[in-house]
Amino acid sequence: MSTEVLLAYCMAIFVASIIPGPSMLLALAKGANHGWGAGALSGAGNIAASIAQAVASYLIIREVGSLSSSLLLGMKVVGALYIFYVGWTLMGVANFGSGREVAARSGSSWQHVRDGFMFAIVNPKAIVFFAALFPQFVGRNAAGGVIAIGVPIVTIGFACFMIYVVAGRVMVEILGHGRHVGKIFGICIMLCALALLFARIA
Repeated sequence: MSTEVLLAYCMAIFVASIIPGPSMLLALAKGANHGWGAGALSGAGNIAASIAQAVASYLIIREVGSLSSSLLLGMKVVGALYIFYVGWTLMGVANFGSGREVAARSGSSWQHVRDGFMFAIVNPKAIVFFAALFPQFVGRNAAGGVIAIGVPIVTIGFACFMIYVVAGRVMVEILGHGRHVGKIFGICIMLCALALLFARIA
């Protein structure tokens, strides 16, 4: 991949990552309610899911040439329901914004990683994005293709996720703690789930 192509590929990853969506709303919520540590753990889970989606898309496009519409529809429905559920649970948090230290406690770290992973892995739009992107930028060499896929997604994707984590922490400092803050985040995430459910994937 030439320098010009690499820069264009990185820009495409950045634009796709920084645009608000389910994962970035999760980053806001994690940063606001739990702080930097939990946000970083969720970001790691989110990036792991993105890498899995990217590699799967790369292999499918290289070997098959197209994505199954039935699979994408199933992922969309499951993903929307899961994201809606998380938003619903945030609605009931009584003192949203005061739990930033719980990330270090036993058991909760895995929950943050799991949330980040699930928000990304169940979103079929990412697979469609990768499937459209790779034929333009990534060659057919397997090793080179995986490296070209992985490095920008890990570095740029995680950086964008953490930008939203920081923004969430700032927002809760401005808005204060309380149930109404959790309701704001919960409603936004549920609306995002509904938008995903009724959106055209491909």
